[in-house]
Amino acid sequence: MGSRRKIVGDKNWVVELDQLYATTGNHPPGGADAGWKTFEEIRAEINKGIVTTRKILAAARASGRLEAYSGSAASPATGQLTRQVWYRYHNKEGDAV
Repeated sequence: MGSRRKIVGDKNWVVELDQLYATTGNHPPGGADAGWKTFEEIRAEINKGIVTTRKILAAARASGRLEAYSGSAASPATGQLTRQVWYRYHNKEGDAV
């Protein structure tokens, strides 16, 4: 059963809101300049498969050498806002690399 309410007036605000929602997101503080990388960026750097990369990241997180930030970003394929995780390595002193 559908709603009988009708939107009256200019409907451009709907398109503008969708565009704004798709272009914003919850990105890590400092972005790539602060050393944050996505799973795919790390995977391309180390030139390993998905499973091996996940094992490496899990081991690094367990040892405390890797920090994870859960946020959201626009999907390159669809442009819709999706969940995204960024990772940042730390050296032995605890500084971001």
